[in-house]
Order: sequence, then structure tokens, then C-alpha cells
Amino acid sequence: MAEELAKYNCTMKALYSGCETMADNLEAKLAEMVLFKPKYTAAFVTAFRAKVALAKAMPDDQARGAAAETFGVDLRNNADSSMGKWQDLKLYINEIFPDKIQQKAQQEAAGLKHYGEIGNNNWEAVADMNTSAKNYLAANAVALSNGGMNMPGTFAASFTTASDAFDLIYGKFKVAEQTAVLTGQKVKANNIIYAEAIAIGLDGQGKYRTDPDTAKLFVWDSIQLLINPPGSSTLTPKVLLDETGAPAAGAKMILQKVDSNVQIALQMGDDGKIKSGALDPGRYKYLVDYPGRKQATGLKDVDAGTDARLEIRLVV
Repeated sequence: MAEELAKYNCTMKALYSGCETMADNLEAKLAEMVLFKPKYTAAFVTAFRAKVALAKAMPDDQARGAAAETFGVDLRNNADSSMGKWQDLKLYINEIFPDKIQQKAQQEAAGLKHYGEIGNNNWEAVADMNTSAKNYLAANAVALSNGGMNMPGTFAASFTTASDAFDLIYGKFKVAEQTAVLTGQKVKANNIIYAEAIAIGLDGQGKYRTDPDTAKLFVWDSIQLLINPPGSSTLTPKVLLDETGAPAAGAKMILQKVDSNVQIALQMGDDGKIKSGALDPGRYKYLVDYPGRKQATGLKDVDAGTDARLEIRLVV
């Protein structure tokens, strides 16, 4: 499926404000616009506002990223809990199987390979380890208990509780991480309301072609100039090394507004941050370059009157 591309060159905040302003202007002239096209009724305006509100309410990349980050912290804690219990299980296995070869075979049956694959945030390996361990416990609980002298009778249930807690958070994390599909849905909804706002605007300009002042109320670019005064924004990017969180001092960034060919060069300071000069509000493409790291690229909305913040983590 082809990626849904934004057809609007403004930020999402400016898009929603622009659509709401277009609805206000249409509503103010509704008695005349309905004579131009009978579809322009109070119900039409209400329906358009509802579409705008629905698109606006859909979570954006930043909201999903924050959710994924929060779930990531919970995942780490739950993974640590499962790994700790797996280490307990390993001790129970070693008690029953003193022979080193037997120990390894039993540990592998209990998920040793997956435990070794966990490393740095390999959540799927944690899930696989938990599954193997639960299956092993179900088949060997009696032997491991050694008549009540080794593994406690409550251990298998406690392992399952820890595993279920991890699975619950992992499921939420995966949903939050599915930004491509969800971003496409939001962009599609945004494109729909943008197209409708432009269509309303063209009708308004046609209706009031002999009245330039009124016609201007329906010109999208004029509305955007009111919402987004030129040079009213700034951006403060922060560039970090992914595995340590250390500042990527000296990292270079190229910014380019999506509807412009002008590029702005920035270089991060010792703290990995730099504040841009005055920027026109809008959507910006960025590219970050740092020795020994993969280039980072993406899009950032910079809204009017704000100092937009952007954190970028560079991977090897």
C-alpha cells in the first residue's frame, strides 16, 4: 500500500485552525452562500466541523512516540522481572540436574537461547523466553519441586503472572509503535478536510469575485498568514547518541521548509542542542549527520509563536 502523503504544506495545528476559520467565515456568509449552492446549510457547517474535530483528535506521531516511550520503560521493568525469575528457574534446574551437560540441555528447554538474545530491548526474545519457561514449568514442576525441597509450589504461578504482565505491556507497546499505519490514517483524514476547506474557499471566491475584501475571507493562503505570521517561531533540536543518551556535540542539521528550496544549517553545541533563529511556521524536513552514525531524517511541525522541541537519537 502506497504511503499517504500530506497535501497540505502547513503544520497540522495550522491546518485545523485554517479549517475552523474557513468554517467560521462560511457560517458568517451562510445566508448568501446557500443561494449560490444549496448544499451550504447549517448542517453542512456542522458536519465539516465534526470532520475537523475527528481528524484533530487522532493521535499524531509525537503522542504515539510518548506512549511508546512510556511503555518502553514499563517493558524494561517487566523484562527485568521475568529475567530475574528465569535466573531463579535456572538455579532450580541446576539443583535437580547436577551434571553440566544435563543442566545445559534443561536450561535450553526452558528458554536459555532466548534469554541470551534479549540484549538491548529485544522484547520479542523476552516473550519467547517466557513462553519456553512456562511450557517447561508445566512439564517439569513436580520434578523441580523435589518433594518441596527445591522449587516452591507457587513459583510457576508467579512466573506466569510476571509473563502475563509483560505480554500486556508489550501488546500496548507494539500498538503505540505502529506509527506508519496510524500516521497514514491521520494524514488521510487531514487531506480530506484540507480538500473540503479548499473547495469551500474556491466557491467563496467565486461567489464574491466582485467583492475582493469578502473573497479574501475564503483564500486559504490569506487565512494561513493570519494564523502563522512569518518569522514567529523557533526550533530547538536536541541530538543524542541512542545507546547512551550522551549529547552528539557538533552534529550537523539541515532544515528545509517543505514548500521552500531554502536550507538552514545548524550545528549542535556541547549539550547536543542549538536554537534556530526566527523561522516561518510550517512543516520542515530535517537531516542530521554525525560521524560514525546513520543519518537521521524526518519531518517536524513548527507552529506559530512556539519554540518547537525535537529530540533525535542517532544509531550506529
